[in-house]
Amino acid sequence: MNLNRRAAALLALLGLALLALPAFANNYFLSVATLILFFLPWFPEAMPDGKLAKAFVDEWAKRGHPFEGLTEGFRGHDGVLTAVEAIRIAGKADPKAVQAALWQVNVMGVNGPIKFEKDGPAGKESGQSKPSIFIVQVKDGKIALPAFSAKK
Repeated sequence: MNLNRRAAALLALLGLALLALPAFANNYFLSVATLILFFLPWFPEAMPDGKLAKAFVDEWAKRGHPFEGLTEGFRGHDGVLTAVEAIRIAGKADPKAVQAALWQVNVMGVNGPIKFEKDGPAGKESGQSKPSIFIVQVKDGKIALPAFSAKK
């Protein structure tokens, strides 16, 4: 597993841990903790497409899904969106055509832009769509955006 994949896996685990962090911070007297996340359900307007993220969060709540699921649920949305776009580009649901079409996908997901970049030796490339990454702070048990991350 290369360093980028290990870092992404660690960040995903930290995202899940964030759900319990306000209670942890209060119980262990932490006044401030800083975390890196892929999705900000507490601040959808801070996402690359704030309207899309807000609509996703609102629909999630409307359907009665637990808030905690948002930090991973967006991945399902963006994964399906990516697959549908690749099938649309391929013009058919043929696996080889869809695989080739993935290199042409360029859509806005809940996390941000989805566009695959080739990585590795020619002819053996793998693809990675670089996710948007965000920093949040837990201050006195409340989740907040750091001052430097405010949209201007």
